[in-house]
Amino acid sequence: MPHDPRVQKALSRVARATRHPANVDPAEIAEARAALAEAKIQAYIEKAVAEAPPLSAERRARIARLLTADGA
Repeated sequence: MPHDPRVQKALSRVARATRHPANVDPAEIAEARAALAEAKIQAYIEKAVAEAPPLSAERRARIARLLTADGA
């Protein structure tokens, strides 16, 4: 995952947002950290899907529900 360019870009964004304590914008830091988390999750899911055997419709639906807002 660390070699994924999207993760690297998001990690750089966090570093830039937190580099100068005098100019720290909490909202910018929060957004940068959220983007980093999203990039890591996306890279992990893409890797898992690429390596997984074919899934039945029921299993795909169960996994998709994990990604909904309520997780039900």
